[in-house]
Amino acid sequence: LPEDMVSFCAAGKMTYLDLLPGIQSANGGYRSCYYALDPHWNTFGSRVVADYILKNVEWYKKAAGKPSDNK
Repeated sequence: LPEDMVSFCAAGKMTYLDLLPGIQSANGGYRSCYYALDPHWNTFGSRVVADYILKNVEWYKKAAGKPSDNK
């Protein structure tokens, strides 16, 4: 699936960030990011993904052609 998303986004000139590595690196394992009986992220999972996105903001800006915050 990630390969399909990469191709799809590239064709549409969209930036793609795979969130799975962030979920997989969560303390307590990836299952700790989900509700027990629901496939959606719980509060902890949302925080894990938000932190992962923040760590990749510079990557996103570069991919999107936006100026970096780093001087």
